Amino acid sequence: MCMQIVFAHFYSRLPRHLVLNLERTISLFPEHEICLITDQDSNHIQIIGLNIFNYNPSTRWRKIETNLNHPTDFRNNFWFISLARFIAIAEASKGSSKPILHVESDVLLASDFPFQSFLSLKKDFAFPVVSQDLAIASCLYIKNGSAAEDLARFTINSVLSNNSTTDMHILKDFINQYPGKVQVMPSAPYQPKAFQNASEEFLRQTKSAISHFDGIFDGFDIGRFLFGDDPRNDRGFSVLRRNDSRTYLDVSKIDLLVTEERDFPSVRNNSDFSVLPIYSLHIHSKKLDIFKENHTNKSIKKAILKSKTKSKRVFSFSIFLKSLILAVRRRIRSVRFLR
Repeated sequence: MCMQIVFAHFYSRLPRHLVLNLERTISLFPEHEICLITDQDSNHIQIIGLNIFNYNPSTRWRKIETNLNHPTDFRNNFWFISLARFIAIAEASKGSSKPILHVESDVLLASDFPFQSFLSLKKDFAFPVVSQDLAIASCLYIKNGSAAEDLARFTINSVLSNNSTTDMHILKDFINQYPGKVQVMPSAPYQPKAFQNASEEFLRQTKSAISHFDGIFDGFDIGRFLFGDDPRNDRGFSVLRRNDSRTYLDVSKIDLLVTEERDFPSVRNNSDFSVLPIYSLHIHSKKLDIFKENHTNKSIKKAILKSKTKSKRVFSFSIFLKSLILAVRRRIRSVRFLR
């Protein structure tokens, strides 16, 4: 059965890493429908094989935009569009019976991604849980258009009751309220020592999920550990191989490896010494080489080989320069506004 692999992007031109990721995904999965939901002019998007849904923001979209309390000048209203995409997905899939896999722009899928494991699910949703308070739409499975509408309504109600909420809080609140509708996507092997402050229920869900998918998905941590944060967050600086204390997984305590059988990383399950494939990688740094299909494997192997070495701070002058220019522009705009 064909699945819709959906990307979403709003309020700015498509970044280069997204264009490369779309081209890579189309090349890897010709049997599936690759779709981009966007408000950008489709005439400027020349990607062969890409289905574009031209999104015109609806009343519901505008309603939550005016209610949110996040700063609107951060990356083209980042906090808003991160959760508003749930509205756009519902409206783009209205009346559709097709299963949907939403993929964030900086998430790479493995060539052996287990689509059939999702299609066989009896639950309406699947996504990774990364901490007690947060879940993530890095890969978000939605059974059909009706299920997408359920999430959209929940999103709207969440914003109206808490104007400081985020997409990650909304997803975690959703699974807390409707646990029977959601399949947790495992983000690490079942190794309790690799998790920080994780509940017994979460560990049980992880163990069960691994048996269903026969592998794991990078929700937040692994790609960040291997390739660093987005350098835009720290004026061009990014730290490699640093664990995030805010999430369940301590990546330094799992064994990452590459095998001859796959062009994507795997992880050793130390409880039974089996090897589990990693089916997705969240590349927060958005380093372009990793998104180029003919460079992905080489970049991953290099990062895995260094995964047990010391943490390292790296600097991107080009990102620093862009951040500096944007900061100056914001300063100029604020001065003009005060006059």
